[in-house]
Amino acid sequence: MNKYTIAACLAMLAVAGCTVPDPFKMQTLDKGEPVGVVQMLAEHPGKIACIDYRASDNSCASLSKAQRVGNRIVAVETGAVRGLSGQIERVSLRSRGRIVDGATCVAPDEIESVTAEGGMGEFLQETTRLLISQFGGEVCARYFRVTDGFVVSSTGGNGKPFPPGDSRLRFVDAPLPVRAQ
Repeated sequence: MNKYTIAACLAMLAVAGCTVPDPFKMQTLDKGEPVGVVQMLAEHPGKIACIDYRASDNSCASLSKAQRVGNRIVAVETGAVRGLSGQIERVSLRSRGRIVDGATCVAPDEIESVTAEGGMGEFLQETTRLLISQFGGEVCARYFRVTDGFVVSSTGGNGKPFPPGDSRLRFVDAPLPVRAQ
């Protein structure tokens, strides 16, 4: 689960001048019991992670499908962003994170665009890589069990919270709509 890929992209879009509601505000959520990524995925086989579910329109900020491959978590996260042309584009980024003490840790070169449509995929890939580099060369996501799913908390290699801070994650059986960020 790599919610930080789309979140990092949103932060970089704000720098590029796109309209994004305060992407630099770090969100802090109450965290429950820590859960390792391998255990979390094993408890939800074949399911899709919905990041920041919103009940009012039954949508997610992004969707992520992940699997364990050896000592790595390979995930594809898909979101929707307003491109520089003003059109909404679906963007998918793949990460190949290392499993480190139950967390998923990703370096800049472990992020790649797998987007077929539009021009934002490569832009978001490069801006995500740049942001990870600026946060100490890697970002690690840790997972915490809460009543309605999980909280994902990401920290850069420099020890600072990675934008946008904490996010909620819940598993769903089928993809839900992603809302434009």
